[in-house]
Amino acid sequence: MAELPEIGAVILSGGRSRRFGAPKILQRFLGENFLLRIYRNLADARFSPRILVLGFQAEELRTRLKIPADLILAVNPRPERGQFSSIQTGLAQLAENGAQPVGALICLVDQPHLSARTYLEMRSLAEEHPERAIVPTYGGRGGHPVYLPSRLFPVTLQAPENTTLRDILRRPDARTLRAELPDPGILEDIDTPEDLARLESRLGGSD
Repeated sequence: MAELPEIGAVILSGGRSRRFGAPKILQRFLGENFLLRIYRNLADARFSPRILVLGFQAEELRTRLKIPADLILAVNPRPERGQFSSIQTGLAQLAENGAQPVGALICLVDQPHLSARTYLEMRSLAEEHPERAIVPTYGGRGGHPVYLPSRLFPVTLQAPENTTLRDILRRPDARTLRAELPDPGILEDIDTPEDLARLESRLGGSD
């Protein structure tokens, strides 16, 4: 049996969670912690190594979280710079860990509602197109998680402070593939308690 390519994953949780009113990484979706639900789906889809990026309240959160032993923690030293800086922190940690994956899946901690199938389909797409950036779509609209090939890591790490992930994906050399998936959850994240309640009501009993 051929050995599967190594594909990493970066879980972003560096924000303040202002709109939610409490750290989202500590919340539960359908009875399971946001982080652990995402971690389980990533592990089942064989994404490795897996990096968790914290930012605001990092020291407090790390004492309150049950972090799996094989989940590597990275702390964004300047989370006020925004989400892209946490992506850079996570990719830098992959390099520091000695990993040489063909790419990495960029995940949002406030998407615990994504189906397990979505992670498996993103893994399959990354194996089929390891050199291309991949954006999942639903109804033609792009969402998350996004796959970045390792050849784009250097330009991402060296990008100026005002760069966004969208800027990277729009580069001609990204050769971005937009792939339609059957999961509408890729278009949504949980910003407020109302979002959480709505998604639990809609998805209760499904995965």
